[in-house]
Amino acid sequence: MNLAVLLCLTAGHILGDFLLQSDWEAGHKTKPSILLKHAGIHALLSYGLLGVWTAIWVPLVIGCSHCIIDHAKAKSERRDSIRALLADQGAHGLVLLVLAWSAPFFVTEISLFWTEMLGPAYLRALVLIAGFVLTVHAGGVLIKQAVQPFFEQLEAERERKGGQSARTQGLDKGGKIIGMLERSLVFLFLLIGQPSGLGFLVAAKSIFRIAELKDPEERMEAEYIILGTLMSFAYGIAAAYGTMCCLSLLQNLSQGGGAI
Repeated sequence: MNLAVLLCLTAGHILGDFLLQSDWEAGHKTKPSILLKHAGIHALLSYGLLGVWTAIWVPLVIGCSHCIIDHAKAKSERRDSIRALLADQGAHGLVLLVLAWSAPFFVTEISLFWTEMLGPAYLRALVLIAGFVLTVHAGGVLIKQAVQPFFEQLEAERERKGGQSARTQGLDKGGKIIGMLERSLVFLFLLIGQPSGLGFLVAAKSIFRIAELKDPEERMEAEYIILGTLMSFAYGIAAAYGTMCCLSLLQNLSQGGGAI
């Protein structure tokens, strides 16, 4: 398996799925125009980031497989569940693994245009950018799906109380932006080697939640917020450390003269 090919294709997938796709587009893939546009973006990204201009089959496989996988997810009755999201990403990941494994059989000399021009720094930059997007943007999608069952319980309690809100109304998309900011800080603190900053971040956020925890009437909301916060921190730490491991692996291979 060619690691450079896998990193380039994975970076293209992460950017295409979690940065260059709006929430509206993600929810309307039953429309052929939206699905084809999304698949086309993935195909062009994979082709451009890989830089193997003779491997036309790579974007074709990615574009076609993306159409099939995303169409199947869009037609699923549980398309908004965490299981559907993980199954969807797992299927895309399998396609990328197969492409990275089979690349040498289709291209005798794998020569990545960008790595030849920019050197190892190109792959490190890709890992850093893709890792940030995976931590911040993909994390938001994953956490949203993970806490959805608890949100439904919260809404059911609201209905039981006769329409009285069981949750405090906040700013539009305020929670989403707060989650992105906290995962951005988690990513930054770990990448610069200052994990102690996470303690400050947790303490600062906890201070603003004390009032909600004191009110017994808002216990469900408080637990919902705590669950979301802990999931966000845990995911952010795992994704940031994963990025650091990839960067370390690239550094070791580069210094040791190993094949990437």
